[in-house]
Amino acid sequence: RGTLKKGTVLVAGSAYGRVKLMLDEFGKNVLKAGPSTPVRIAGWKNKLPNPGDIIFEVVDGESLAQKIAAEYSERDMLKEAEKYK
Repeated sequence: RGTLKKGTVLVAGSAYGRVKLMLDEFGKNVLKAGPSTPVRIAGWKNKLPNPGDIIFEVVDGESLAQKIAAEYSERDMLKEAEKYK
């Protein structure tokens, strides 16, 4: 808990993916990232997360992550549609 590793499945808003590669602030490959360690993550599937999105680890795999991301996306679309009513 609290340490990000290669292969971890993540959801951030309506974006999801498996961590394929992590780079530190100097562009060097990182295998683990502890709390408050800034890393750039490669492996997002459908899109990049928005700045400020909270990132959640999904233990049960990519299919669950995809469902969660789809729910976030639908919720965001409904919020946007409400603006124009």
